[in-house]
Amino acid sequence: MEIHGGFRESLWPERIAFTMGWAPARIYDFSDGRPRAGRKEPGREIAIFTRISQAVYTVLQRINTCEIVQTPAPQDIVHRMMKQDAFSQWLGIEVLEAKAGFCRLALNIHPRMVNGFGIAHGGIAFSLADSALAFASNGHGRQALSVRTSMSHLAPLRVGDRIVATARELNLARRIGHYEVDVRREDGELVTRFEGTVYRTSTHWLPEEED
Repeated sequence: MEIHGGFRESLWPERIAFTMGWAPARIYDFSDGRPRAGRKEPGREIAIFTRISQAVYTVLQRINTCEIVQTPAPQDIVHRMMKQDAFSQWLGIEVLEAKAGFCRLALNIHPRMVNGFGIAHGGIAFSLADSALAFASNGHGRQALSVRTSMSHLAPLRVGDRIVATARELNLARRIGHYEVDVRREDGELVTRFEGTVYRTSTHWLPEEED
């Protein structure tokens, strides 16, 4: 196989022949773990490289062994998570919108959700926000788990209220993601503010197998 302007494999990964598209020059032997110039490629006259560093060889090894992962759409990931999330189903959570790093969920406050003060238990709004965090952070295609969360209660919720949680991504790194979730009544009043940090595992969401 020849890639013009790149490199050509010859008994990969032990040996690599480099080319500039028109002049593959020398075959480099890596059988002992170190690059060593070998014979010249017959029929070519111009040597392009005289040596290659071990660092470049390592990069090429990784490229050669990398896998292409097909990631499902964020909506498909959230749908699969909801199918297995008995608690969110019990709460009656509705998915309004789901994108990578963003999610909107809705919930109606029922009599079974109130505490001894006649207002919604604080865990109801927290659970809605936590689900929004989970769906937003997993929408990138890698399984993510919360490692830190905090929430401020700004107004009480009562039976009959409908609340909407909106999760937004603040920062995304290779292993860590930071999110903010606002929970509001339908009239727009902010009732809770939630912040969460997730750990992004190396496990990818894969397309669901058809039955």
